[in-house]
Amino acid sequence: VLNADESKDGAKVSITGTVGGDVKAGDTVTLTVDGKEIGTATVVDNGGKLEWTATDIDGHVLANASKDDVTATVTISDKFGNSASAEDTQAYEEKTLSAQVDITAVAGDNVLNADESKDGAKVSITGTVGGDVKAGDTVTLTVDGKEIGTATVVDNGGKLEWTATNIDGHVLANASKDDVTATVSIKDSYGNSANAEDTQAYEEKTLSASVTIDGVTADNIINEKEATETITLHGTVGGDVKVGDEVTITVDGKQYKTSVTENDGQLGWALPVDGSVLAHAKVDQIQAHVSIKDNYGNTAEANAEHDYTVKTLDASITIDDVTSDNVISKEEAANDILLHGQVGGDVKLGDTVVITVDGHDYQTKVIERNGQLGWQVEVAGSVLANATADKIHAVVKISDKAGNTETATADHDYKVTDLNVTITVDSINDGKAITGEEHDNNSPITVTGSVGGDAKVGDTVTLQLGDKSVDVKVEDQGNGKLGYTAQVPGSYFEPNQNHGFSGDVHATITISDTYGNSASAVDDKPYDGYGRVEIGGNDSNIIDGTGYNDILVGDSSPVEIKIEPKTISFILDTSLSMGGLAIPFSQAFGISPDEKISSVLYDGKMVELTKNVSFDEAMEIMVRGHESILHFGYNKEVSLWDSHNVKHTIKLEDVTRIGLAKEALINTLHTLENAYTPEQLAVTTFNLATFGTGYQGTTSFKYDPESKQLIATETFNKDVNDNHNPLPILGNTMTEYLETLEPWGATDYDIVLKNVLELFKPGDDNTLFFLSDGEDTVDGFNINNVINQVGKDFLHSIDPNIVTMGMAIEDNLAKDQMKEIAKIGHNYGTDSHYIDVVDMSKLDEQLGIAAQQVAGGSDTIHGSSHSDILFGDFMNYEVLGYKDGKLPDGVKPEDALKDAVAKETGKAVADLDEQDIFHYIEQHPQLADISERQGGADKIFGDDGDDILYGQSKGDTLVGGQGNDFLSGGAGDDILVADQGNDILVGGKGDDVFKLDFLAKVDESATVTIKDLDSGDHLDLSSILTKDNGLDSLLQQVSSAKIEDDKLDLGFHDDKQHVVIENLGSVYPDVSGSTNDIVTSLYNQHLFDLPHNS
Repeated sequence: VLNADESKDGAKVSITGTVGGDVKAGDTVTLTVDGKEIGTATVVDNGGKLEWTATDIDGHVLANASKDDVTATVTISDKFGNSASAEDTQAYEEKTLSAQVDITAVAGDNVLNADESKDGAKVSITGTVGGDVKAGDTVTLTVDGKEIGTATVVDNGGKLEWTATNIDGHVLANASKDDVTATVSIKDSYGNSANAEDTQAYEEKTLSASVTIDGVTADNIINEKEATETITLHGTVGGDVKVGDEVTITVDGKQYKTSVTENDGQLGWALPVDGSVLAHAKVDQIQAHVSIKDNYGNTAEANAEHDYTVKTLDASITIDDVTSDNVISKEEAANDILLHGQVGGDVKLGDTVVITVDGHDYQTKVIERNGQLGWQVEVAGSVLANATADKIHAVVKISDKAGNTETATADHDYKVTDLNVTITVDSINDGKAITGEEHDNNSPITVTGSVGGDAKVGDTVTLQLGDKSVDVKVEDQGNGKLGYTAQVPGSYFEPNQNHGFSGDVHATITISDTYGNSASAVDDKPYDGYGRVEIGGNDSNIIDGTGYNDILVGDSSPVEIKIEPKTISFILDTSLSMGGLAIPFSQAFGISPDEKISSVLYDGKMVELTKNVSFDEAMEIMVRGHESILHFGYNKEVSLWDSHNVKHTIKLEDVTRIGLAKEALINTLHTLENAYTPEQLAVTTFNLATFGTGYQGTTSFKYDPESKQLIATETFNKDVNDNHNPLPILGNTMTEYLETLEPWGATDYDIVLKNVLELFKPGDDNTLFFLSDGEDTVDGFNINNVINQVGKDFLHSIDPNIVTMGMAIEDNLAKDQMKEIAKIGHNYGTDSHYIDVVDMSKLDEQLGIAAQQVAGGSDTIHGSSHSDILFGDFMNYEVLGYKDGKLPDGVKPEDALKDAVAKETGKAVADLDEQDIFHYIEQHPQLADISERQGGADKIFGDDGDDILYGQSKGDTLVGGQGNDFLSGGAGDDILVADQGNDILVGGKGDDVFKLDFLAKVDESATVTIKDLDSGDHLDLSSILTKDNGLDSLLQQVSSAKIEDDKLDLGFHDDKQHVVIENLGSVYPDVSGSTNDIVTSLYNQHLFDLPHNS
């Protein structure tokens, strides 16, 4: 078969065949068509098979032969002259192929409408095929040379058709040329192929529309007149909109239909509408809508909106409340009030507002207030408060360019209120003076008063007394009266006028109403406050003053001096627990616990203290780190320098129970020495016994008038079973012996108590002080065993006064044991008793008081927080008019005093008050002058206030306390303590000690004056010096020293403090020169030496 390609001009084909017979390789086969040779072939031996192939045969010749067959001829001969020929004819066929394709329609109508042209739109292209194209062949579609899809030929009832779906319409719409090409390619088994293509043009069809709305009026504003007429709305259309198309107009939600018309070549629309519809529309806006379509399926619509303005005129005005509550209070009436309100409608900034109050016009302008238009004008509150009518009127008038005007008015009522109140203080304590007892006992004091005005039941009255106050409610007192009754604590009455004899109660009432009014009233009423006039008996008294000015006299008459044998025994617990910490280190050093101390001199070496803890905690940590309980260095010294560079030194023992007990014991012995006359001391024995795990022995001491010391005269070691603290050497002083004692071991009461009781002598005045800090821990304690060992008869014969003192004991069993010991003493509950010392810093004072009661006639007197006059002994009755200094039988000292005061003041005794007595004593200081041997050794404490202290006879201790005090020692060796304030010190007869403790308060200014320094007197500077601080330390603290007219003025601590000695020249005539010279000379002459110790 010749296919189309093989039949073409110039095409070459091959013809093959075989030979047989005697034909051999190399023979020639000749090929002819239509009798014409068309080629030859040479026979070849192909594996024993003789074959031939004629190549390069012209296919075009074969195709154009008159008969479609070819003849092959072979002719051979041999050497024998034989020849032979053979031929063969082979018919052949010619085969060709044709194709045809046609496009029927693009998108159905060869038109792309707007929807079909959109991105993502799909269209179909259809067509037919012919020639040798058959069902199943593929038609390919291209646009702009790019394939856009394919279709498969189908046989539709004998008609070959194709349809391409999902053709991208957007691609067709955006082609550079609006035509599409369809191509079909086919081939057959003979190698023929055929192609056909067709091109179809198409069109794009779209549709557009527009619409506009013209102004509703010439100025697009509907005024009041136009709002009453018909207004023709109009506008234009464009695009493919045509005459007759429908336009929809919407006004205030209502639709109106109209048609497109042509007017002067312009397409448009028009619609008459009632002007009132436009003027009263909720929204001043018109909407227009037009919608069109064509035959290609295109649609188009257009919308338009048009705003317009309705121009009418409106005004409004309001008036706000004149105040937050619309009520003008008294306070508001006294100030300007800002009236204000709002405006609305067409009222604008700058428009005029007229406000009328009580016939007066106030003109103001519209302003912006808090984001709103409003007005404000300031009017005096008094104008509003005093107006004939409580009403405000406001007017605003406006107009526009069209000649429209509008007026708005408003009226506002308000209210005016006022408030007043009165108060009186009618009675305090029913008109009676308040006593010191009422003050101290906090007794309720009745204060009454009245209120008036607008006060009402339940209102609060405040009674102010100094810095304290009491609130009480107003009550209905009947008969239309309101008042109050308060029970005021007596302690609130602190007289602060008339030298502390009177004060006042300040009453205040403040009321208010809901309108902001308030009113207050006050009243003051004075009261008198009188302290106590108390005269003690001739025994040892503890007299405490009240909270007011007191007159306290220790004795009523001269003390009876008895010369009789006395034995005063002390039993001191020296068990290990006595080494426990008893007071804070800061207290022992005499510094503030807040003092910032970083290091101390401990046992000769500087030691850094722990940081970030208190001073007292740091000291405890330091001691625990350097001392063990088994080897505690009680006598080791610790020194520090405070913030004023003042050195303070203590022994470790000073903060322990044993240290405080030793100090208390020594001071108590001083008290007894001062209380007794030399004759009494000569017949008095002082015993000291110690115990720990067992009995350590007893030592007897006698007073030596030459050395003024207690000297060991005899020791008793019977039954001693504890040698931790050996007995002293005879001749040693009590102080020397006490210094050797150190705590150790357990606690055993029995043996020591038995042995000390056995040393008492029947018939003597016997007293026992038993000091311990815990219960008997050795074999228990049974007081009956002790009684049985001593013997009941013997115990009755010695009849001792027994005072037991528990030192910081918390265990009730120990307290009970101590009470059992006291109960075997004389007159338990008074002379014999148990003292529970809770605060160890008070041990010295409590033991001293107990010792004074033993001595007899020695009083402890405490003043009050006011200004007191305190006598240690009795008054000089000669000054009261009794020439022999004795009161007649039946005359009491207080009556004698009142008689003298009444005589001098000219008042009746019944009309006297404490102030009269106080002034009388102040004017007669000779009342304190008595004989040296007639009184006791007293301890007098002024406490607070400006006090007068008279020690009178014997060795007294006077402590001024706070305030500016006058201290007069009188006869005897006295200790005068100036601890705070500007005190005046008069030592009197005897060798006195002026203890200047106020110098330790280096930041407080004060001057202490010593009136009568004698050669035997001394200045005690222990508050700023220790016994180890010498002259150098003293000179560091003395800032100046001046002597003028025999008067010495010593300045301390940058002259903040002064000590003035008025008669220095009469005692130390040779002292002069510089500060250094003066201080050195007085130091070397022993002015600053401390007195003897026991």
